[in-house]
Order: sequence, then structure tokens, then C-alpha cells
Amino acid sequence: MEKASRATAVFNLLSSKTLNIFLLVSGAVYAIMLLAWAVASPNSQVILIANSLPMKLWLTLFVINNLLCMIRFFSIAISSLELDKSEPTIESLKKKRNYITVVSALSAQEVISRLAARFRARGYKTIYNADKTTLRAIRWRLSSLGTLFFHFSLFLIVFGIVISPMLRTQAQAIVAEGDTLSTEQGERLIQVEPKDTKDRMPKFGFTVKKVGARFWKDELLFTDMRATIQPLESEREELVLLTKAWKPTLTTYVTLVGIGYAPLYRLVDDNDVEVESGYVNLAAFPPGIEDSFRLDTIPYIVNVKVFPDFRKDKGKVTNKSHNLKQLGYGISLALGNTTITSRFVRPNESIDVGRFHLSFPKMVYWGQFKIIHNPGLIFIWLGFLAGLTGLVWRLVFFRKDFTAIAVSDKNVQIIHLHLRDDYFPNKAIMDLQDLAKQIERWKSDG
Repeated sequence: MEKASRATAVFNLLSSKTLNIFLLVSGAVYAIMLLAWAVASPNSQVILIANSLPMKLWLTLFVINNLLCMIRFFSIAISSLELDKSEPTIESLKKKRNYITVVSALSAQEVISRLAARFRARGYKTIYNADKTTLRAIRWRLSSLGTLFFHFSLFLIVFGIVISPMLRTQAQAIVAEGDTLSTEQGERLIQVEPKDTKDRMPKFGFTVKKVGARFWKDELLFTDMRATIQPLESEREELVLLTKAWKPTLTTYVTLVGIGYAPLYRLVDDNDVEVESGYVNLAAFPPGIEDSFRLDTIPYIVNVKVFPDFRKDKGKVTNKSHNLKQLGYGISLALGNTTITSRFVRPNESIDVGRFHLSFPKMVYWGQFKIIHNPGLIFIWLGFLAGLTGLVWRLVFFRKDFTAIAVSDKNVQIIHLHLRDDYFPNKAIMDLQDLAKQIERWKSDG
């Protein structure tokens, strides 16, 4: 008996409404704090906090509390769905809230008949006793299922959260303006986590129409960074930012997390015949950082520094701002470890390499796109949808019960009225008072 009582006490504690409210409030506060950390902290730090031991303990306690609440409430909710056809008594009505009486000169059957017609017109289900002196009207008696539906939705959300780390795939890709990326090109997906999960990515692709950025004053602080993309097999263009994702599927997000320089190089001979050209994605951002690429025609390594807004002061090249205003390139050609030539050129200038001439007539940005595919989001979305449905079901379509008992007293009828309203008892008593005034004004049809 002692063990049973202890188990009952633990069950009551873990399934208590107080604990349920505490967990909901603390979870909301934690979510708001996590959102603030996400804005001010690196993504890795936010993930570490979200997967911390306190969060896991909270999630475990929340699941236990939710499960026990459903077990405790299930029988009550199911029994409330049954249509109670028992005949109410005046004594039972007097003990309830929202109870009043009214006197009518009409017969009991006529009053009850008019009340039944009135409530049926409003969607109530009506039940009479044998001599039609008692009326019960019930609307939305299935509303208690909304509570069960809401609690069930939390299991879907928790399940989605738990399986997400096991199913989630994250990758990045660098795509320049005018270039097209398809996830079928697995070799272009870099920084894939977990490793060897490129095949999990759904099949989609997009063409980058424009990548741009603006900076605050002379600082390396973005005031704007965005990419305009056009999904394959679509004529509609999409805007992608760090905070605005493009969703090719319900569980896939594409965001812009970085930019870089992609100059167009052009190699011509003495007759100005082009022998080689193309865009090259340089890791030369921010300005002053050097990156290199190889030419196919001649065995040189081309080292490039990009100056988007250069100035020359006593022969020394400096960069005034990070905005693309006055473009220049610091170019050096190397053969092995030996530098052959080095020169600063503008877009309309070239550097001579024997009988070849190398120039950079144009430059665009490339975008670094993060692609996150998480099938666990399906369960989270379903959970939120189920939870919203349960809340609307329970809070908007809440149960309302009306009871009327007509009792003869000399030449008049005393009508005992009761209205149950789950959330608005004050409004219920006002509705009853208005109804009583109308009953007093009713006159016999005869």
C-alpha cells in the first residue's frame, strides 16, 4: 500500500497542471533566449546551447509530463463525449454557476418548445424528457478532443526535434553570377555534414542572376548582402538573404552566408585572338587577401589581389572602401616558386606574358549558399499544425450546455435556467438574463 501511494503521489506530481504550466512557460522563455543567442552568437554556439544537458532534462520532463497528462485526461475526455441523457434536477442546477429563474404565463411545453427551436437554430443538439418539461441543449460537446489533439501535437514536435540531428544534412556551394547549380552535381557541394550524405539532398537547382553587397562606410560591415536566383524549370525569381531563405522543398532551406569576387579573365595573343577566358571564383575577400588560379594555355600560376575601391599614394596601392567603385587588381605571375612579373592593372589594362596578354575586363560576385535539408521538419510542421488545430478546436469551439426545467406553480410556470460556458461565465449570466427578459415577454400563440 505504501509503494502504491508513493507511485500515485509521483504520478500526480508529474502530471499536475502546475508542472505543465511551469514547463510551458519555462520552454517559451528558453526559446526566446535561444533566439536572442542565435542573433548574437555563432551558429555552432547556439547548437551547443540547444543540445545542453539542462535542455535535454527539460525535454525529458516535458515528454513525461505530457504523456501522463494525456493518460490522466484521456478517460475524462472520452467520457465527456458521451451524450448524457439523464434528467437534471432543480437541486443540481442551484449548485451551479450561471443559474437564474424566470416566470412565464405560457405552458411548460410551449416554453420548452420555443427554447428548443431557438437553440437548434444556433446549432445546439436538444434533448427533452418524456413530458417535455425539461430541455437540455448541447453545442460542441467534442471540444475536449481539442485538448488531446494539442497534447498529441507536442509528441510530434518532440519526435521531430529528436530525429532531426540523425536525418539533417548541411552543405555549402559557391555559385557566381550567371552560373547554375544543381544538387545532382555532388562535387560542387562542399563542407557536407555529416560526411558522405550528399545523396540525401533532394534534386533541385537554381541559376544565380545577381549577387551584391554594400558596406557601412569603410568598415567590413555589411549593410546589405543578397542574391537573386531563378529556380530551374521556373520563370519566377527568388530573393535569398542571410535571414530570408528560399525553400525548394518543405524541408530544405537555401540561404546566402557569404560573398566573394569572381573576375572574368581573358587571355589573347598578339593578334587579339582569344585563346582562353572564363570566370574564376577567388577566395580573395576581404580586399587585400591574395588567391591564385592556373591557366590552361601557359604554365603560370596567377596570383590575384582585388581592390574594389583603390587609391594610389606615392606608388602604393591602398583600398579606400569595400564597395565596388574603382576596381583594380594586383596581379603577379609565378612559375613554380619564382615570380615572373608583377603589376597593378585596371579592368581596361592587361599584363604581357610573352606573346600573350592577360586582362580582367569584368568582375562579378559569387555567393556562398548554405543548403540545409532536414526531413525531421515534416514532423515539426505537422506538430505545429496539429497543435494549432487543437487550440482552435478547444478555445474557439468550446463546449456550451444549456438546461431549462419548467415547474408549474399555481397559474404560472417557473423556468429554471442554467448555461455552462467554459471561458466566459460573466457573458453567460448576461445571456441568461437577456433570455429571461425575452421569456417574460413571450405570449401564447393561441
